[in-house]
Parts: sequence; C-alpha cells; structure tokens
Amino acid sequence: MKKAEAGNWIEKGVGETIHHRVLDCGLTVKIAVKKGFGKKYALLGTNYGSIDNDFSTSLSKKRQRLPAGIAHFLEHKMFEKEDGDVMDKLAALGCSSNAMTSFNHTGYLIECSERFNESLGILVDFVTRPWFTPKLVDKEKGIIAEEINMYRDDPSWRGYMGVLESLYFNHPVAVDIAGTVESIQLITSDDLYLCHRTFYSPKNMQLAVAGDCDPNQVCDLAEAIISKNIPDTVSFTRHQKRPRKVPKKRRMVENMSVVGPKLHLGCQFDPNSLGVTLGEVEMCFDLFLSSVLSKGTDFHSQLYRANLIDDSFGFSASVEREFAFLMLAGDTPVPEKLEKALMEGMARVLKEGPKPADLRRAKRKFYGSFIRGLDSVSTSCWNLIDCHVKGASYLGHGKELMKMDAERIMKTVRAAVGSAKWAAHIIRPMGQ
Repeated sequence: MKKAEAGNWIEKGVGETIHHRVLDCGLTVKIAVKKGFGKKYALLGTNYGSIDNDFSTSLSKKRQRLPAGIAHFLEHKMFEKEDGDVMDKLAALGCSSNAMTSFNHTGYLIECSERFNESLGILVDFVTRPWFTPKLVDKEKGIIAEEINMYRDDPSWRGYMGVLESLYFNHPVAVDIAGTVESIQLITSDDLYLCHRTFYSPKNMQLAVAGDCDPNQVCDLAEAIISKNIPDTVSFTRHQKRPRKVPKKRRMVENMSVVGPKLHLGCQFDPNSLGVTLGEVEMCFDLFLSSVLSKGTDFHSQLYRANLIDDSFGFSASVEREFAFLMLAGDTPVPEKLEKALMEGMARVLKEGPKPADLRRAKRKFYGSFIRGLDSVSTSCWNLIDCHVKGASYLGHGKELMKMDAERIMKTVRAAVGSAKWAAHIIRPMGQ
C-alpha cells in the first residue's frame, strides 16, 4: 500500500517497507528500511551512459557531439579529488566502494557495517562535486586504453559486441561502453565538466539505500550536500538515431586464441512500441526465455543431445529505455549448425509458446529469486533503481510475476521479435 503525499510516500508489502522521496533539489530517493540488518548499502546513480554522447543542454545553444567512452571515462575520474583518492577515504572508514557504467546508466556504490552516515556523505559529495585537471585526464587515457585492449582479448565480450555491431551499426550501442583507444584520446577536462554538469543534475539521478537506517537522516544529508554542490538544475535533450531493424551483416566470423568455436546470436526490437512498461517487457522475456531454453525444456534437451551446446550456453534479454535485444550464446563444436538449430527452434517456440509446466517452473524460479533478493542489501538497491527507471513496482514485482500467463507473455514477445532479423557472430580458433 502507498501513503500518497507530494513527492513522499511509503510502500509496504512482503514484510518490507520502502520510503519514496523526491527531495527539494530534485533527487529521487528510495530507502528499503531493514531492521536488524548489519550491513548497509547505498547506490547513487544517474541516467547517463555510453550512448548519451550526442545532446543539447541549457548550458549552451550548441549541439554537443562528444567522443565515445566519455561516460565511462567520467566515472573513472570522479574518485580522484584535490586531497586524494576517495576510495582510500572510504576504506579508512571500513567501507567498500565501486562504480559501473552501462549503455545508459552510471552508478556509484558503497557498502559498510559502521559509520554509514559518514560514508554516505562522502559518496554524495564526491559524485556531485567534480574535479579534473588536463594532466590527470591525459594520464587516465593510458589506463583506460589498457582496459579497452583487455576486453578486446576476451572472446565472450567480442562475440557479444560483434552481434551489437551488426544489429546497431547506426547507433551508439554498437560501440564499446569504454569507447575506443582512438576516441578516448579526444576527451578533455572541459568535456568531462560539461557532461557532469548536464547529466549529474539531481533530477536525472536516483539514490537507493538499504539497511537499518533512518530515512529522514538519509534524505536530510543528501539534500544538504547536493544543494551546496549543485545550486541549480540543468535541462538537456538527447539526440539519437532510431536503430535500423535490418542487421548490417547477418553473420560475422572472427579468429581468436580460443580452444574451440563460440557462437553469439541476437536480435533487436523497440521496447517502447509494445504498449506496456519496460518492466513488463523485461518480465515477459525473462519468463519466455527461461521457460523455453532452460535446462529441462525440450528445446534445451534437443540442442544438448545433438552435442551443439554444453554448460556454457546462456541467454538474456536486455530491455533499456531506447533499445532492447535478445542474446543467445555458448561454446559449440559446429557454430553454423547451432545457429540453424536455434533459428528453427526459436521460430517454433514463438509459434507454440512455452509448455504450461515449464512456465510454472520459470515463474517459481524468478519468484524465489525475488524473495531471496529481499534479504540482500545490494540486490535491494539495484532492484529499486531498476524498477524506478523501468516503471515497475519493486514490492509488487513478485505478485505481478505470478499473475503472468502464457497469452500475455506471448502477445508481447511475438509483437517484439516475431519478425525480427537475427545476427550471428562466430569466434573460431586461430587458423580455422
């Protein structure tokens, strides 16, 4: 149930209490109060990722087209301040910290058992108070270049990105989140300040906290620091091409130092054209894929008995605000044969739908995962942010999950990928 107030309400269910606040500065705050928990976790994120490098801002009339990888570069540099590395300060308090950048989100996190308010204050302060110098920015380019090259040597990542390069050849999601070795050389400290001022605006950010904490203290602390560091908000407009629906190439082959071949197979679709929230789209695909491709299903058993897949085989659905795609991948002795079998099998299950017993098992699996997640402060925070961004109810997720039926699931799945074009990326050992 919700206690409705202007920008302030409480949600209760499945033994949990979630405090929802929108602070005067514009920041959205979600707090899962977990009495008796020893650990506390906080995640401060912004709706800004690697695809957001073409935009207009109220700070300037000029349209901004910035180098690929700048969101990830900015995340790296946020930890460095005039008086030292923020991670060292947090570690001295017994607090672990980290950060991540995805295609459309950047998140900074802390986890600790003691001195939480002090650690939270440091988190909110360093994320909302940038400090860059040209010298240190240039130094970071070598570090990130090494990271980019490391991922280039990862066959699983190359296969994944290879499919995206085929599916989204006219869209920034086809470019590695970290950018390229060439693109990051173009990044300047002024570019970083511009992106921080534009996208690290409180109205574009969310703070999620989980643990035994006082919601009023959390909100008062965040409000005071942000109001000091960011006195006014900034408006912006993203400029992005709509992804083309036909892949540039249906199949790409690449040689790498691997023991055996690998196949990645994917298709893309528009998640905003289906008439339901992103959260419901994601739920439909999670249940569909699990109920037709998990171990124990006819489709999986057929592939396994034919020696086309092993335990490395996996599948996923990525549903984000501007794009969505399915990905099937695994080691296989004959990638072309597996590709054919997957394409034929997907056409069949899209027509027939999942077996009732397989769908029931998938629903119980995800419901169990949802319940287990309530006992994890980190999982709670990440789910709070994800549900907020995708228009879903965090505490209502389990109930909605169990209400899903095959007709509702297949209506969404067929509308999304019923006529989609697939792209494959094959990794072969050197010399093959």
